[in-house]
Amino acid sequence: MADRPLEWTAQQRLAIESRRREILVTASAGTGKTAVLSARCVDILTDDTDPTDVSQILVVTFTDAAAEEMRSRIAGQLAGCYRATGQPRLKHQLLMLDAAHISTIHSFCRRIITEHFHRLDIDCAFEIMEPDEQLLLKSQLLDEVVEQAWADGALAEGMARLLDNRSINRGGADFLNNIIAISRFLESVPSRNEFYERARMLADMGASAANELVGAQKQLISRLLGRCKSQLECSQLLDRKLISPGHWSEHIRRAFIEPVNHCIKLLESDRIDDLARYVLEFKAPRFTNKPKTVSSETADLIKAPAKKAIAAFKSLAGLALINPDYERLAAGAVGLQTKVLIELAQRFDRRYAEAKRRINRLDFADLEHLMFRLLTENADICETLERRFKYILSLIHI
Repeated sequence: MADRPLEWTAQQRLAIESRRREILVTASAGTGKTAVLSARCVDILTDDTDPTDVSQILVVTFTDAAAEEMRSRIAGQLAGCYRATGQPRLKHQLLMLDAAHISTIHSFCRRIITEHFHRLDIDCAFEIMEPDEQLLLKSQLLDEVVEQAWADGALAEGMARLLDNRSINRGGADFLNNIIAISRFLESVPSRNEFYERARMLADMGASAANELVGAQKQLISRLLGRCKSQLECSQLLDRKLISPGHWSEHIRRAFIEPVNHCIKLLESDRIDDLARYVLEFKAPRFTNKPKTVSSETADLIKAPAKKAIAAFKSLAGLALINPDYERLAAGAVGLQTKVLIELAQRFDRRYAEAKRRINRLDFADLEHLMFRLLTENADICETLERRFKYILSLIHI
């Protein structure tokens, strides 16, 4: 068993020691998720009843820093176990730890893609684009795509309608930046071509597309409100645990949870106009000062989920269904303007992909899509990875 520098709670111990089942651990920032995950890894590696090699464990983290912290924690605990027991197997695990699969999801994807680059018809010497380089390239390509679209007789009329009365100043508020935003959104879509085909089909369907948009926005609002409520209740729970019997709990209930519940009822009763009015007029009250006996760190920890919920609630005002100009926006979503915007986005995607191929660069989204292709088109690679990894552990921030 692994050394335990901490006194684990019953739930933490269960997460560390459970085997042969899927385990989900959810907790707020600073509550020991990394410590529990690293202890679970060490517990697995030091279990003599079911010997596991470090190469059989995949640990995926949110950032490179988190991966290095995880590796460092595992190394420290393994070293302690080795000093205590002198087992040669533990020394071997320590020596192999630097080569272990402990990384971000993108680093893991890059590693597997590089192993099988020949299956994807890419150059194995590819490099990952820096964010500044990516932004500069996209901005340059967008200018070229728009300029060529104006010169295209088939698009000229649609371009004029699309850009009529819209801001075009090549700055942050430039309407044409929506093309880059669409491309960025599609990074999370498995098939861009299918998305574009469906978008064109919806644009041709007229009013029915507007109805589908309404339904999709209602589902989105419902999910956002549910998540807001959960985050607010999380702040209440932290408040009652850390400042017994609770300093801000009643304020959170009255000022935030009740408005969220009211919006949920309005949405469920299909009173969209009332919901839109309520969201647009909502002004979040400020938190009262913390008690003098409570540290700023503790106060920030308690309020963090609630502040995320408030920000998400305010973001509802940006949705078309809540926007006072919704009717005009919805009508535009099923006409010529939408088709032109789709065409521009598709041309931009093609130019961006071609430019990356010329300079042999990939971005993080490419790593995800190439990994997806690799796994969906090559059953033998899936089987190899399945045999390679006995445990998969993931540490993410939501």
